[in-house]
Amino acid sequence: MNKKIGCMVVDDDTIDRLTTVSFLNDYPFIQLLGSFESPVQALDAANKLCPDVLFLDIDMPEMSGLELRKQLLHVPACVFITSYPDYALEGFDMAALDFLVKPFTAERFAKMMERLQQHALIRQKANLLEHTLGA
Repeated sequence: MNKKIGCMVVDDDTIDRLTTVSFLNDYPFIQLLGSFESPVQALDAANKLCPDVLFLDIDMPEMSGLELRKQLLHVPACVFITSYPDYALEGFDMAALDFLVKPFTAERFAKMMERLQQHALIRQKANLLEHTLGA
């Protein structure tokens, strides 16, 4: 895969947000487009920056991660990262690629990143096929 995967991290907890960003720094195929404490600010930025994946906390003030995802369903992938496993079913109803429960391990994060990379590769191949068939 030659194109980097653009992502945004949204978590109202500073330490959790920085932890996710730190984990992402280990993956050279990821480009961090933004890290946000506020889901409202993230919504505006996502509509301008068009990320490939969102990393969303669920329990946030102003707007939950689930509500944010509902407004950003055009973003191809979403990974929910939360302390509340009870939201998993609702998260997958919002087309989640994965659901990480805090605190997560580097091994669990790596599995999710492998899934994300495969997802992006399949989307890239599908886009190339569509372009070829359209020509």
